[in-house]
Amino acid sequence: MARGVPFLAAALAVSFAAAAFAADQAGPRSPAGREIACRTLKNGLSICVSVDRKAPVVDVRAFVKNTGGLFEGKYQGCGISHYVEHIVSGGSTSGRSEDEIERVVQSIGGVCNAYTSDDCTCYFITTASRYFETALGVISDNLMNCAFAPGEVAREREVIIQEIKKDLDEPGRAHYKSFIEAMFLAHPCRYPRIGHLDQFVTLTRDDLVSFHRERYVPQNVVFVVSGDVDPGEALDRVEKAFSGWKMGRETSAAMPEEPPQTSLRRADREWKGIGTCTIRMGFKTVPLAHPDMYPLDILAFAFSRGRSSPLYTALCAGNPPLAQQAVAYSYTPWYGAGHFGI
Repeated sequence: MARGVPFLAAALAVSFAAAAFAADQAGPRSPAGREIACRTLKNGLSICVSVDRKAPVVDVRAFVKNTGGLFEGKYQGCGISHYVEHIVSGGSTSGRSEDEIERVVQSIGGVCNAYTSDDCTCYFITTASRYFETALGVISDNLMNCAFAPGEVAREREVIIQEIKKDLDEPGRAHYKSFIEAMFLAHPCRYPRIGHLDQFVTLTRDDLVSFHRERYVPQNVVFVVSGDVDPGEALDRVEKAFSGWKMGRETSAAMPEEPPQTSLRRADREWKGIGTCTIRMGFKTVPLAHPDMYPLDILAFAFSRGRSSPLYTALCAGNPPLAQQAVAYSYTPWYGAGHFGI
């Protein structure tokens, strides 16, 4: 993560709406009753504006798709998407230094941050709506003109190395990592977003620049504005900011086919000095559009939610209890790798 504290805003709820609009539209309403307006630029960049006038605040976000932990190609397992995020978010650009950008964000009282997920990287600023154009200018400059200053690249390299080492020392993270690696042999979800240390340290500045040039292209970007703004004016301003960004090559979101599982798989990790044991079991399930997804969601809820649920009653309600906690869940992402876990 970069600077600041994440801000939960309505932008997340409407970010995917941009894909549903092929041209400039205004007037539709989101499920929350907000007016939305979307536009797709000639260079492929998608814009979505969600109007919310309850407070004079605006949230500005850029989602870079096909650029998360699952889509790293020859860099799979290196954590390059996350590394690039660290540099792009607030780092020096061809026109402004890192310190200058930080001063601009502070001058508008903005909350500025970024994150890398499995399937995208997101950059955002939340500020008073009168500073919308300033926030837009910062994010657009960062996305298009990142300088990858050698000093910043070296500094963030050390920061991420410490993050990776910290993850290795956390039993919960290591436990889930072992579970996913045992369940999926080909799907890239088995690789940690932050990367494996031995692979991460092989990345060079040239690798970062090359990956940024390939993935940070306008047709990979969904730009979302949510808040107290005029939708038409916001669309025009975003278009102006990004209209000079040239379209790049298409990037693929194809996933490798997982080989069929023919027997039980098991992974064990021992941690000394903890005094507890965590057990997780799971079953591969279905794609996102499969009709069984909904019954699986209901099953997970009924099986473990509440003190009267079968899983809680069997494991947590005894005297003494067999377990401190027992939870079931059904996870069905759009990119496959769906599983039912306990």
